[in-house]
Amino acid sequence: MFIRFTLLKYSMLGLSRLSVKGSYEILQALSIGDARFKDLNGIVKNTRTLTKRLREMEQAGLIKRVDGFYRITEMGFEALMRIYDIDFESTVKWINLNEFRKLDDWLRIPLKRLINIFLKTFGRDVISVALYGSTVSKLFKAGVSDVDILYIIEDEAKDPLARENKAFKAFRSSYEYVAFDHWFKMKGFYRYPEITVTPLRKREALNFQPIYLDMVFHRAILYDKNSFLNSLFQRLQEELKNLGSQRVERADGSWYWILKPGLKPGETLRINLTGG
Repeated sequence: MFIRFTLLKYSMLGLSRLSVKGSYEILQALSIGDARFKDLNGIVKNTRTLTKRLREMEQAGLIKRVDGFYRITEMGFEALMRIYDIDFESTVKWINLNEFRKLDDWLRIPLKRLINIFLKTFGRDVISVALYGSTVSKLFKAGVSDVDILYIIEDEAKDPLARENKAFKAFRSSYEYVAFDHWFKMKGFYRYPEITVTPLRKREALNFQPIYLDMVFHRAILYDKNSFLNSLFQRLQEELKNLGSQRVERADGSWYWILKPGLKPGETLRINLTGG
């Protein structure tokens, strides 16, 4: 709480209003849906105090009234998530926070929760989790693009599909997902972007996968036990360099690879990622 209040006190956005008891909790409630005065009265039970808090938050531009309901503003949502992320980051372990910082708030905050859920669901069976595609290359188009995730598990991991489904069910029930789903809808989109996953067992990951070419220059490795995936990409980049591979980008942002210039018909192309 001290970190939260100190941040707000010195914020450039006039968020000192949130340091008043109950204001942060009001914003959290409004971040998942509009609410009437009587609904918020459960958070700040003194009616006079609640009236004062809401008036102050309106004046600060954090909330607004729409058809008898209170609604969080974009400024209010961004302020809330800035504080929330600091609190949340202090509770997470074993994830690559520097890689998360490559991502926009709408992606970074929910995915921290998803990775935490994955780690709890798969336990020691999960080896690596990485993000790739438009969300990392900054070509993401809201309402069109998906969020693409690759995860790698141990060869002997049991029931991976059931565990994946369990993890995503828990994720879609989490505060982080619900809040950002509501935020996307407020901005006129159907819902939070779909998340598509590519699962690989360790033995599969050690064999070259075409999807790796999507990740050579644009990826965020969010969790990586013993630097497994990072080492894999180091070997891949060495192989591509030795082949003289070229990545050709088109004007529209699409691209393709020439893996081996001058490759002859019938010639076999091998990319060895095992280091042997």
